[in-house]
Amino acid sequence: MEEKIMEKIEAAREVARESGRKDAKKLIKKIDPIFSPLRLDANDAKVLFHPVDFLVFNGMHKDYIKNLIFLDQFTTTPSQLQMQNSVIKCIEDRQYEWLTMTVGDDGEIR
Repeated sequence: MEEKIMEKIEAAREVARESGRKDAKKLIKKIDPIFSPLRLDANDAKVLFHPVDFLVFNGMHKDYIKNLIFLDQFTTTPSQLQMQNSVIKCIEDRQYEWLTMTVGDDGEIR
């Protein structure tokens, strides 16, 4: 009997967890005007501000990065447009180098 009660309690907890997750997602959508509308996880974003506002490692918190998104605000400022176009051209022309480095707990790059 005790085992059945514990199973019911655990089932009720799981229902409550799922309900809480759904409620949290709804609240996040209300306060997040950047990532939620694009169906991106804000935890996957890294703030740069220059030359673009954010780099989003889409899927990073699900252990599989699907793509890398350069996310910047819409602008009509000539200097910012020039910077955005420069980034686009660099990517299209493959004028970049990708390096993978590991940083240990002691701060040493290996």
